[in-house]
Amino acid sequence: MDNKRIRDLLPPDWDILAVILFLALALRMWFAISYDATLFDQAGEGVRLLGVVRGAPIDTASPPLYVVFLRICLEIFGRGAAKAVFVIKGIAGTISIGLIYYIALGISNRTTAVISAAISALYINYMMAGLALSPRVFGILAIFVITIILIREKDGKRGSGLAGAFLGLGILVDPFLLFYVPGFLLVSERRWLFLGVLLVVVMPWAVRNSIVERVPVPVYSQAAVDLDLEKWVIKDFRDFYHVVNKLYLNGSMLCSRGAGWVEAGGSGTSENIRDSSTFGAYLYLLTALAGFFGLLRYHSREHRALLYPALVYLGLLVLFSTCRTTNRLLAEHIAIFYLAVLLYRIVGRLRARRDKVS
Repeated sequence: MDNKRIRDLLPPDWDILAVILFLALALRMWFAISYDATLFDQAGEGVRLLGVVRGAPIDTASPPLYVVFLRICLEIFGRGAAKAVFVIKGIAGTISIGLIYYIALGISNRTTAVISAAISALYINYMMAGLALSPRVFGILAIFVITIILIREKDGKRGSGLAGAFLGLGILVDPFLLFYVPGFLLVSERRWLFLGVLLVVVMPWAVRNSIVERVPVPVYSQAAVDLDLEKWVIKDFRDFYHVVNKLYLNGSMLCSRGAGWVEAGGSGTSENIRDSSTFGAYLYLLTALAGFFGLLRYHSREHRALLYPALVYLGLLVLFSTCRTTNRLLAEHIAIFYLAVLLYRIVGRLRARRDKVS
């Protein structure tokens, strides 16, 4: 293969993208090595997973593919399993940055794609996600893969079939991707094919969990996605107050600055990790607010494969589940993309003003 054909296979701005990916990988490997915790030194969602990771039967609330991944790491690396998990997550996170470049390139332009990748590479919350036991890093990766498929395979059966298969596998890795099903179904061109392939992938696990629970279970038990639908039954004013209060708490969590990845007072956590987590909390606020402004100002129909699934996810999360900072991360790529669009437009206007003056 000659040099010209090789260049044709490379993406535009491949050299800039290579530098961004190298920087992203280096930062994630540094965090993975610096974080001196064991696989079982976790809080929050990680506590629930510890029993099944240690070898207990996989319960109906745990993602089977992710548990198998953790068990393999524990079996191969033993006491070094935590480092292995963090390193693998760092690699997966770096791949996600390359994917968000291709997503932005497909629905916007080269400059926006480069800016999106650069922001993602330096986004502290993405780095911190790799240091938790939760499967969010792989959930983000699955979302990006499906989005690229739906953008590039707009017509034909192959795109919808592949998207359904990857979403099914993603749900078996991260239960919260269940909330992405309606949004991806909305933007899929062949919805019945998409839904059929998705059901083929997840149905065996749904049947298994239904047998274990002895009641019909839609893939996972309610505990997996924090569902408590009885709280939404309104009989009197007090119930109405509780519903409004729940909506307020969930909405405020989406807007909160808490990073939520590393316990500030936790033992075995380096100062660098704690400082980065605190910085990430404020960086999220800046990214979210600027991205929301960019979304209101510059969204277009071409963005629907990226935009609609995440917006539907956030809506379902607020209405029917309990918002946490870890769950919020699955939709933060929207803020990053529209922040990149906003920066691109600002730079364009400044250049136009400068050319006008000169």
